[in-house]
Amino acid sequence: YPNLQVAGPLGVKETNLEIFEHLGIRLTEDGKSLAFTSYTPGTSYTFARGPKWRSQKVYHRLNQVARLVERDFEGVTSGYRKDLELRGLGFKWALQTEGNEDVLTMNIGFSHEVRYAFPKAVKCTVMNTTELFLESCCKDTLGRTAKDLIKLPRRDVYKGKGIFEKGFTPRLKEAKRK
Repeated sequence: YPNLQVAGPLGVKETNLEIFEHLGIRLTEDGKSLAFTSYTPGTSYTFARGPKWRSQKVYHRLNQVARLVERDFEGVTSGYRKDLELRGLGFKWALQTEGNEDVLTMNIGFSHEVRYAFPKAVKCTVMNTTELFLESCCKDTLGRTAKDLIKLPRRDVYKGKGIFEKGFTPRLKEAKRK
């Protein structure tokens, strides 16, 4: 019961709905949409799962579940994508395949090459030595992977060097003067 499995052309996504007590999900009669209902015992309008959830109304929790399921369906049908770019003199990356996993090899200002192995749910494509894009059916895994890559080199706040999402302009500090 607590897991919802969604399958589509881009993969299979499984979501754990264990924290949502007293929840009913059913397919409507036309077979084209899902209906979310609460079968809370009595006339209580709150979920009884710890102090954090007690003050939240039932329809807020149902709306949250509906958005999670909607995001899963969108992920397995059209997918999610993040574009990243590398800025800095001499910074570059290359994608290599080792066994059955993709490994990104980066020269990002350290004395050694930095290697990053991607999770199985994330597909990486390198456009050129300074641009790449990540694709996945799972929005959480994609965002976590992008954040891990962005945090690898320390951002230079004076020159604007590092890994950024495409189109992001970092706020630069002014150099100290005497």
